[in-house]
Amino acid sequence: MKTETLSTVTPYMFKFLVFCQLYFSAANETIAVIMVLVVIDFITGNIKAIKLKESITSKLWRRTFGKIIGYIFGILVSTIVESYSGIPLIKILGLFVVSIETKSIFENLYVISGVDLWAALKDKLSALSSKESLMINPEDKPKPE
Repeated sequence: MKTETLSTVTPYMFKFLVFCQLYFSAANETIAVIMVLVVIDFITGNIKAIKLKESITSKLWRRTFGKIIGYIFGILVSTIVESYSGIPLIKILGLFVVSIETKSIFENLYVISGVDLWAALKDKLSALSSKESLMINPEDKPKPE
């Protein structure tokens, strides 16, 4: 009885998984980037805990696993909404999550190395922005002939 049920259900499960893969393929790259950042955050968080002589418990693993599930669920829901609305929710949510994970990685690296990479990045971006604003002066643009 069990083998009959399994042999009946297996083709449908396979078709469902193929459907999900094709339907959500637009989010594959976003999910991959987020997963890489979550893994880096997890590693740097563990190194930070070791440096601070904090115990590494299963709570850290649960929190990371919950974060991964939440991110993937959010991306999949935004894929569905985006397919009906046309609003690029995958990119918006992806950018939001990437900024959260990047900030967390930079905070961990600050504790590990003592270098505030987030402040250095903000300084570089504001310097770049001010240089560009100086270059885009309306009076400096060539006049059409």
